[in-house]
Amino acid sequence: MIMKITAYSFGKIEIDGDRFNKDIILNGDRIIDENWWREGGGHLLTKQHLSQIIAQPERGKIIIGKGYSGRMSVPDEIRDYLESEGFEVVIQSTKEAVQSFNNSSSPKIGAFHITC
Repeated sequence: MIMKITAYSFGKIEIDGDRFNKDIILNGDRIIDENWWREGGGHLLTKQHLSQIIAQPERGKIIIGKGYSGRMSVPDEIRDYLESEGFEVVIQSTKEAVQSFNNSSSPKIGAFHITC
């Protein structure tokens, strides 16, 4: 069953009725990390933060939510890296990324920064 994000607001995300107060990574039908902590990066996404995503055998679309105000920086080198690993990359504010995740019918992974 494909998971659906049922609500999102600053600092809170709800997936199929379950609430989370931390950044989270979803792989279409399951939660990869319900406490995705971007250690050492502040508001800068790095390859290290993507290790659990790259470890997934599935490739397809990866939707990255940059936060409520879109303040998390995703350098071009990260986009290039993900594309070289076989992902189609979508980077948006988390509000837009939630809509993209819910509306995409293709295989997808979502990495959502839920604050800032």
